[in-house]
Amino acid sequence: MKLEPSNHKPGVLLDAENNLLQFWGASFPEDAIAFFSPIVRWMREFCNLCDEKVKSGSVLNATFNLTYLNSASHRTLLEIFNILKLILEKGVPVKIDWHYEKNDVRILESGQELAELSDMTVNFFEYE
Repeated sequence: MKLEPSNHKPGVLLDAENNLLQFWGASFPEDAIAFFSPIVRWMREFCNLCDEKVKSGSVLNATFNLTYLNSASHRTLLEIFNILKLILEKGVPVKIDWHYEKNDVRILESGQELAELSDMTVNFFEYE
């Protein structure tokens, strides 16, 4: 599943075959539930593939490069992080990379909070 970014919705790439999850751009959709529901559904379906992914030695690579995040998006990303935690607990290694612009403390802190609340390890990368 690939969703192109718009003025208020992030770009999203969900690729089960290549074990990729990517979010980029600004995230403040008018109806966050409608926007994120198919993404959460995809994540839960991916979770059902965990036995197969463990056998193949797959690693799920999740990359977040968001420039803005409203509270509704933050809540949904916490749900996604919790699903990532479940995938990890089922034996599939999960690598999370959180990219943020230099001096963008808000996005950095959002990533740190998501990592703490979900008890997931996140790699933080600053860019200019």
